[in-house]
Amino acid sequence: MYPAEIEQIEDPAVLPGLSALAASLGDDGDVDLDGDLVGAYLAGADLSGTDLSGRDLTGADLAGADLSRCRLNGAILRDAILVDAILEETQLLGADLTGADLTNARAFSAMLGRANLTDAVLFNASLDDATFSHADLTGADLRTASLK
Repeated sequence: MYPAEIEQIEDPAVLPGLSALAASLGDDGDVDLDGDLVGAYLAGADLSGTDLSGRDLTGADLAGADLSRCRLNGAILRDAILVDAILEETQLLGADLTGADLTNARAFSAMLGRANLTDAVLFNASLDDATFSHADLTGADLRTASLK
């Protein structure tokens, strides 16, 4: 019901993010992962176990989303909002997380080998048992992050 109403908004600048929401939801309100995910509004979505490898999620809002056990290998998550996201056992091998905000993210046992985390914000993130083999952490903010 909501997507049909949202798609009728002619000027997305009036309510920022709604055009991305309309692109991200199907007619039944479920997340449509076949559409354009650049700038998509997926905050709080349950995407656990989903394969989004190679997808472009630049600027997507995934705050509070459950991405546990997802495959995001080679995905582009530049400037994505992943605040409070759940990334437990998530594969992010070779992913581009440049400038992404992962404040308070839970990424236990996440696989971030060869990932680009340049200027990413990992403030207070739980990264216990995560792997960062050959990852680029240049300029990343890891203050108060847990790396046990």
